[in-house]
Amino acid sequence: MRLASQNSEIANTLGSVRADALKAEQSRAQSNVLLSNISRAQDSQIQLQKTEQAAQGLGNLETASQAKLF
Repeated sequence: MRLASQNSEIANTLGSVRADALKAEQSRAQSNVLLSNISRAQDSQIQLQKTEQAAQGLGNLETASQAKLF
């Protein structure tokens, strides 16, 4: 009887450990998705800034050309 009780306790403990491990893995996976989304958003923002800077540079060059500075 005592052995069966100990086996039951061990099984319960192992089940809890397994459930905790699964929750931790799901949490890590969600964190990775969020970090990936943040990275993509930053990349898009940087690309937009670069495009705006390039357009501004071209506009400055056009203005300078029209003023015959070059």
